[in-house]
Amino acid sequence: LVDVHVHVLEPTAEGVHDHVHEYVSDIKIQEQIDVLNRGFSGQETVTCSFRDELGLPAAAGPSAKSPFEFTLASIDRIQDDDWYAVLLGKSDTTDEVEREMKRRTRKGDCTALNIWIKWTGEEDYGWVHSPWNLDSNDPAIRKDALEQDGIVLSSSVLPMGSKTFFNDGDTLVHECGHWLGLYHTFHGKCSRSGDHVDDTPPQSKNGWNCLDYGKQ
Repeated sequence: LVDVHVHVLEPTAEGVHDHVHEYVSDIKIQEQIDVLNRGFSGQETVTCSFRDELGLPAAAGPSAKSPFEFTLASIDRIQDDDWYAVLLGKSDTTDEVEREMKRRTRKGDCTALNIWIKWTGEEDYGWVHSPWNLDSNDPAIRKDALEQDGIVLSSSVLPMGSKTFFNDGDTLVHECGHWLGLYHTFHGKCSRSGDHVDDTPPQSKNGWNCLDYGKQ
């Protein structure tokens, strides 16, 4: 059972006019956790609005069952214009602001999932840093990995969010897979090891919609 701590970032009253902002209710957060649990329990049916163009059924089948279950342990709301403005990898300055945000607000250890929800811009729906250094023998590397641990998620991709075609909550399922150590299916491209998962076919590049499937 994985404890989930959700941190909702909001602009201040002074900064609200400088940022795109979507209100995130407690109900919507619980709905997102429900989607996450369905995705990891094998109850979620994978769907795609483009499959009819391929002459395939709209539903692609159930998700794989895993041993992970997630419980919503806490929600906090934080008003900070600097933290709200953080975007992925835009500069060393924003990277350090992200680290500070996570250091000062995270709860639990690396076995707990911390999620920071905010508007992340038009291009980024969310991001997570690789977990592999959390068990490094080097204390400095472990400390650095813990400072970056957790998921930053766009409010636009929550269930019924503003991002069309991506507002079903599955972006968190995707990013949580990375948090648990999964690679993209196109990792390693068509090499022998690929993404290190036997039941995913070799894939040479990423695909942004179902029409790309089978063309790679």
